[in-house]
Amino acid sequence: PASETKDVVDANVFLGQSNFHAAGIALSTNKPTYVLDPYFNEIREVTEFANKLQRKATLAIYKASEAKTFGIIVGLKEGQLSKLTALKFKRELEKEGKEVQLFALTNITNERLQNIKGIDAFIQVACPRISTDNQFDKPLLSTPQATALLKILRNESIDGYLQIPHWL
Repeated sequence: PASETKDVVDANVFLGQSNFHAAGIALSTNKPTYVLDPYFNEIREVTEFANKLQRKATLAIYKASEAKTFGIIVGLKEGQLSKLTALKFKRELEKEGKEVQLFALTNITNERLQNIKGIDAFIQVACPRISTDNQFDKPLLSTPQATALLKILRNESIDGYLQIPHWL
């Protein structure tokens, strides 16, 4: 992971096309990050894009901190079935006096979440992109965001909550 070299580099370079994955590097290292895109033969800096993602993610955490009821969603697609993580968040939120329901969905979209009544905020343990790439009417937190939420509920600092080796 790029986080292992963050203390010995001034910037990061991501070879590929994905701004999201490059932004993940920028967020986990807190370093300027560039995309070398061989498909479009261009160089892009994604640091500001990453900062926007972080602001959006942080706002969702604080909105979710006011929720009384949570829905925790396990993804049913291959590689997204994180049942143990979902159960861990369920236990931790219940310790904080929150009401929690578990859900399993193949596709996590705003339209599907609108059909679920009685939930103030959601946590999905499927893929961090779902929470950052899409618009949702209610807060939908990824795993790192949910970890930060628990810290807020315990009156702990969330500084650097996205500076982790992996976003999952």
